[in-house]
Amino acid sequence: TAISIPGHIMFGIKEVDPAIAAIPSDEKHALGKATATTAWDMVNALLAASALLNIQWSRPGVRTLEEKAIIAATVLAGTLTGWRYFKVRSYVGLGCLWIAPWLTAGAVIYQRLEKA
Repeated sequence: TAISIPGHIMFGIKEVDPAIAAIPSDEKHALGKATATTAWDMVNALLAASALLNIQWSRPGVRTLEEKAIIAATVLAGTLTGWRYFKVRSYVGLGCLWIAPWLTAGAVIYQRLEKA
């Protein structure tokens, strides 16, 4: 997921920022426009947090119920939100939405099978 961050920033500059700029700046659309920008930018921090968690989990493994819940939430959210990109044939974003979370989940399953 760490390698996704520069691509995410560039995609935002190229595709998202112009789309958000096209939203009218009137009072009716102000909150939605601010929310879209904030949400997009916040994902960069979430990608960094996800990368750091994957580094941590690569050492001792996933141990707690909360860690498993983080992975499950990431897989579920990534799968559902990635569908929006898939529908408009924007496949680049699927690396961090589909591939990375599912690889993490697969590693957890493999780790459990290895210990059994």
